[in-house]
Amino acid sequence: MKPTFTPTTDGTAYDLNASAVMLVLADSAFGKSSHDTPPTGRARAAKAVADLLAAARAGGYTQADILETLLRRGDTSKRVATMCAEAMAAAGNERIGAAFAAMREALRG
Repeated sequence: MKPTFTPTTDGTAYDLNASAVMLVLADSAFGKSSHDTPPTGRARAAKAVADLLAAARAGGYTQADILETLLRRGDTSKRVATMCAEAMAAAGNERIGAAFAAMREALRG
């Protein structure tokens, strides 16, 4: 699941896969964009990254701690993108869907 950012057909937005979402969330929580994100947004993004990493661990991904450290350092290298892809592949669609559902629910409550 290589991170992909695909323009929508009308060109007004992007469709992102789970790997890309993780990278965007990590950037909002820890990276160069974090200074533009309000504290509540940074906290939500950090929680979402943690939830996605928990899903990856549950799926058998053994390098989640390393990936988390790299993401928290703001690393956006090709290595990190590859690790995000591997983590989301291990998590699988059901666990990713549950993590995304929890994100949506947190926004409502």
